[in-house]
Amino acid sequence: MALSSVSIGLFLVCALPYIPGIYLGSVHLLLIPIHIMALYGSYYMACTSDPGIVTHKNVQKYLDYFKYDDLLYTPRLCPTCQLLKPARSKHCSMCKACIGRSDHHCAWINRCVGINNHRYFFLFLFCLIQVCVYGAYVCFQVYAGLVVAWGVDKAYVFDHRTETRVPITFHKAMLVDTVSISMLCTRNKS
Repeated sequence: MALSSVSIGLFLVCALPYIPGIYLGSVHLLLIPIHIMALYGSYYMACTSDPGIVTHKNVQKYLDYFKYDDLLYTPRLCPTCQLLKPARSKHCSMCKACIGRSDHHCAWINRCVGINNHRYFFLFLFCLIQVCVYGAYVCFQVYAGLVVAWGVDKAYVFDHRTETRVPITFHKAMLVDTVSISMLCTRNKS
């Protein structure tokens, strides 16, 4: 989550001042915080929801819900919890508990992903992908707008082989713009 937070912080410092711009309307000033809040909200839900810890009180519910198939899942006692392990459950040494329909222990949310928080974990992943895709789109539009605003798209370069002026391509203009914005961001911080 630290990487996402740093990326969002850099975006807010370097790209947000150029919105609205040539290619981006003011609606993005509303959409950007919604995407960021959805990301952090889904992260909070995935981190704080119970993964489905099997206890003495609810072990029968899990045993009824997850039947043994006598192929992969057979009745066994968890040596650590001293509970009859429901099918598809697993004891997690990090959480120190058996987790119903255990998927994995996730370092991102610092807990297991199980039957109760699977949907919140997938919601978090969906929001993370959505923020990445939307952020890439917005950054590209900001850069494209700066290429036009700064006139880099109408710039020429001198070709030493033919000794003529050659118009710069849009791709090269985007590269020049990316380097310029990086230099501006580092200059503004110092």
